[in-house]
Amino acid sequence: MAKELASEYGLRATWQGNVVHFERTSLHGRLQLESGEFVLEVTLGFFLAAFRDSIAQAIEAKLEVVLAEHRPAAASKSAAKKSKRKKA
Repeated sequence: MAKELASEYGLRATWQGNVVHFERTSLHGRLQLESGEFVLEVTLGFFLAAFRDSIAQAIEAKLEVVLAEHRPAAASKSAAKKSKRKKA
């Protein structure tokens, strides 16, 4: 996944243990992976700060897709049932 994102967004990424550090012009951050959870930190430089909200929305949308792909089947079915209940 890190290679795909690096290619898609022009990031330079390096792994140190369970943490991937990434950077590009006007942006740097890290993604720390732990058992069952992750921590994502992104710092925007001056030029990208104006696009903060749209960048945050794009990150959230990408995370939803990636997490849905890796969610266990039972959890996906449970989440789908809860989603249907809320709509009713």
